[in-house]
Order: sequence, then C-alpha cells, then structure tokens
Amino acid sequence: MRKWWVRLLAVVAVVALLLLGAAYLLTNSNWGRERIRRYVVGILQRNSHGIIRIGSVTGNLLNGFTLHDVVITDSAHAPFVKADEIWARYSLGTLRGKRIDFREVRLVRPIIVIDKQPQLQWLSMDQARAHCARGAGIWDWASSGSDDPDVVLGCAGDIPTLETIAAAHWLRQRAPGLRVRVVNVVDLFAIADPHEHPHGVPADQFVQLFTRDVDVVFAFHGYPNVLHALLHGRQNARRFHVRGYNEEGTTTTPFDMVVLNRISRFHLAIEALRRARRPPENADRLIEECELMLRRHTAYVKQQLEDMPEIRDWTWTP
Repeated sequence: MRKWWVRLLAVVAVVALLLLGAAYLLTNSNWGRERIRRYVVGILQRNSHGIIRIGSVTGNLLNGFTLHDVVITDSAHAPFVKADEIWARYSLGTLRGKRIDFREVRLVRPIIVIDKQPQLQWLSMDQARAHCARGAGIWDWASSGSDDPDVVLGCAGDIPTLETIAAAHWLRQRAPGLRVRVVNVVDLFAIADPHEHPHGVPADQFVQLFTRDVDVVFAFHGYPNVLHALLHGRQNARRFHVRGYNEEGTTTTPFDMVVLNRISRFHLAIEALRRARRPPENADRLIEECELMLRRHTAYVKQQLEDMPEIRDWTWTP
C-alpha cells in the first residue's frame, strides 16, 4: 500500500515539474515568447480588417509583458497606431473570471493618427451660421414632402448626418410617394425640455420640427440612451427610435462601422419604411433590397478591404 502512494506522488511530482518546465519555456525563453507572439497576432488579425504587427515580446509573461515595435494599420494599410513599446502588468489570478485585469499599462513613444476624412458640405457658410444659431432645423432640400411627413429622419453628428441624407435620397429615388422630413440637430440640448436646459426649444417649436405624432428615426453619433434621456419630458417621446453607437466595430472601413452599429443608410431606410404612417405598397420589396445591399457590402468589404464604390463615391444629387 505504501509503495502505491509513493508511486502516485512520484507521478504527480513529475507531471508538476513538466508543467512548470513548459510554463517556464513558454514564458521565459525566446522560443516560447515567439510562439505566444504569433498566437496573439493571429487572434487579433482574425478580428481585424487591418494589419497587426508586433516585433517581439519580452518579460516573463506570468505577471507582465513588453511588446516591441507595435504597429496597427487600417484597411488601406496606413498606420494609425504605433508604439516603440507597450508595457503592461497584470495578475493571472483574474483568469478565473475569463479576463485579464491590467494593473498598469505604459506606451513608449506612441503615435496615434487621427484624421478627419473629407466630408460633403451640406450648407453654405451663411446657412450654417443660421442653422447653428437655431441649434436644429428642417432641411427642406433633403426632404420630400416635409409639410405633411409620413416619417421624420433626424440626425446629429457628421457621419449619422451623411447616412441620414443618403437614406433620404435613397427613399426619394425608390419610394417617391413617401413623404420624408429631414431634421438636423447641432445643439443636442435644443431637443431637451426647456425646463431641464435653457437651450431647449419651446414645445410649439419642437412640434414644428418633429411634428406632434409622426414617428422619428434618429441617427446619433453617441449612445442611444443619451438622446432618450434628453428627450425625457417631451410629449410622446416614445415615437423617437434612436439608432447610435452600440460598441460594435473593429479596424475596418468607415461604412462597415456604421453597418456594424446598425445606423447605415440602409438600416435607416428600413426603419423609415417600417415606421411610416403611410408606407408605400412596395415597402416589403424595398426592405429586401436594403438587406441585399447590406449582404453585398459585407461580402465586398471582406474581400476588398474597402467600401463599395457606390458607397465610397456617393454624393447628393437633387
């Protein structure tokens, strides 16, 4: 009986030593660190449309690491994040919760490229000044039948505004009988109850913008609940259907980001067709057309790593 226990303990000890040896080999040798570097780059690469480069990994990896020569590019292979070193410290005990909590992270000589892409200009300088002074306004030139709309398309932020205008244009071309009003907001507090914020427009002016009872599909550059909170106190606020940032996205194309967050022109057009008071007779077919365009986009961007030409080169035409 005693020999059996001795043998069992010997086997356990050998296994433990092998595991410790493997852990040491992976975390404290150049060979092991290189294997881990390739594994990490592979995981990141599979979840990104850009290119991830990590020159080397140092450290024992049990409580921290240092990444050297880190470069992350966008889908056009242009670097937008670069650092000589990324140094981090953590505790492996947090792995029990299937996550790693970093105690400290340092970037050595980081370069983060943030550029504003060329944007279409919707208003002249005088029109823009007047619009900003009001805080919000109806864009009749982008609307179709704004005096008695079937649905209102609202927007705030540069990219949501672009997608809203494109959605209104698409609906004008595909469903000319649908009456769409476009409302752009540049001062978010303008839509708040005037009792809650001094910039809030009076109730009658709010009705002039968004009507009294027509559904509003609103594209927003932030979290949807922020806009819903601002609308608190407004009459019939439930008719506002806000589409905004849902924490979706990765290193991908500009249009793919709005698709992932469901605020693309096609998502907005679908929502408008479903919410319209008097939807066109071919609404179901138009919704299917939008869904087909979304599938085409997904396939195209994965293969070409850029947006489709009809999206990339789109401009407003009356």
